[in-house]
Amino acid sequence: MVQIERLSKETLPGLVDCERASVDKWFLYHSLTEKEETTYDELSPFQRWLHGGPTMDLSIATNYWQESKQETFDPNDIFIAREDSTIAGFIGAFYGEEAAIPGKHAYIDLLLIRPKKRRLGIASKLLEKVEQTARRNGCDSLLVYPEELAGPSGQFYLRNGFSIWKKRFILRLPTIAKPSFEPYLQPAPLKRNATWRLIIGWHSTSLKAWFLLHSSFEEEFFKAKRLVYTLHAEGLSPALLGGICWHPVFQFGAVYLWFSGEKQELSLKHISALQFLGHLVGLKQINLVFLEELLPCIQNFSLNDQPRELEPFLIKKIAR
Repeated sequence: MVQIERLSKETLPGLVDCERASVDKWFLYHSLTEKEETTYDELSPFQRWLHGGPTMDLSIATNYWQESKQETFDPNDIFIAREDSTIAGFIGAFYGEEAAIPGKHAYIDLLLIRPKKRRLGIASKLLEKVEQTARRNGCDSLLVYPEELAGPSGQFYLRNGFSIWKKRFILRLPTIAKPSFEPYLQPAPLKRNATWRLIIGWHSTSLKAWFLLHSSFEEEFFKAKRLVYTLHAEGLSPALLGGICWHPVFQFGAVYLWFSGEKQELSLKHISALQFLGHLVGLKQINLVFLEELLPCIQNFSLNDQPRELEPFLIKKIAR
């Protein structure tokens, strides 16, 4: 008999064990291309994280779970599927508001089922629990992007009432040591005003990006991260910028741009500022991930690289 319940301190070790069961082989990474096979016990918490995220190690998972409960961040929920003493699977969701999405929503951050427990309806039960909780929290929709739309994850969500919401695109750009103008960067506020909306950085929703930039995981996983307030430049619409250099082994990162104006006010100076911020956190290349409505604007900038399409966001309306 499978029981769905909210994650607790007592069940956190079982969640980590469930996550570990999804990995076939463990590697010690020396670089992006150099690695050697090893065992889980021989890896540091940091190296375990590289195989899938903070829930790969109990100490980091505990830190992540505790920080996600702080009032500084948008509410986060994790539910587990318990079968006797075994955690068969889990689902995590952030609840918040996004200016690009009508109403309040729940963003499904992760959904994982233990390999031997798949195709038994457990994922559907976990999804149903999140939907019920989201509706009680006043959410109008569920939001997710699948690993592969044509693969098992994408087809699972489509079978459960999701549909394509918006396409996502990625543009890879080199960082620059000096932008085309001299930006003045201020410290960012701890809390994000609702009028600021994320327009670049859509590998996740605004609230997840905000959480990553404010969390204390720098020593475990991030080489560097920085969040800055509005740029000061003549004719430039205000924007919040964030930049992360992920783990020092792989040396890749992401940048974020929150905007208070209209999307057509996005300028090449904003892109230049993001490239500069990427340089400040130690990156040689940045990834700009954005939604389909920004594609014409980005293409008009005549940048050297061309955007390529990613898996789309899926949405399910749940308001009654």
